[in-house]
Amino acid sequence: MLKITSPSHSRGPAASAQRLLASTWMSGRAGCGRRRRNLPSQERFEIECCFREDGAEVVILGRGNIVGKPLAAMLCQKAKGANATVTICHSGTRDIPAHCRRADILIAAMGVAEFVKADMIKPGATVIDVGVNRVNGKLVGDVDFANVQPVAGKITPNPGGVGPMTIAMLMQNTVRAAESTLN
Repeated sequence: MLKITSPSHSRGPAASAQRLLASTWMSGRAGCGRRRRNLPSQERFEIECCFREDGAEVVILGRGNIVGKPLAAMLCQKAKGANATVTICHSGTRDIPAHCRRADILIAAMGVAEFVKADMIKPGATVIDVGVNRVNGKLVGDVDFANVQPVAGKITPNPGGVGPMTIAMLMQNTVRAAESTLN
């Protein structure tokens, strides 16, 4: 009897790479306007967390294939929970603080510890810290949380903010997928 094991049930580096590739590929499909029932979990959390109205000015710090590019593609679609004006900033962007100060929603995914400072935040903005950095054995995000928190309207802590919510969205996607097979 031939047993076929899907990457989601496999362990090890090869399976992890397959899952990552599949997630990135599906993010790209969603970004190209193809409707999907289950968005990738991290991007889905970020979209559900932020968007209650159309036309938000969003700045994404980081152009990576896991967060930055897929999220930008999804957020600028003409759809409920999207329809945002999106700016992606990266290492080659001039005057990053000026871009950040325009943002209604700032998503930090650069991988630079505590890069985002209080003077870079528009008062009342939503700040989502996706970055994971290790400094002196301690995990920190891309946002200087203690100093940004008084300026921001809403802010995710890091660690403990986006990660647990990504897991919750993953579980919700799993339940929806199971339900769709029963119908």
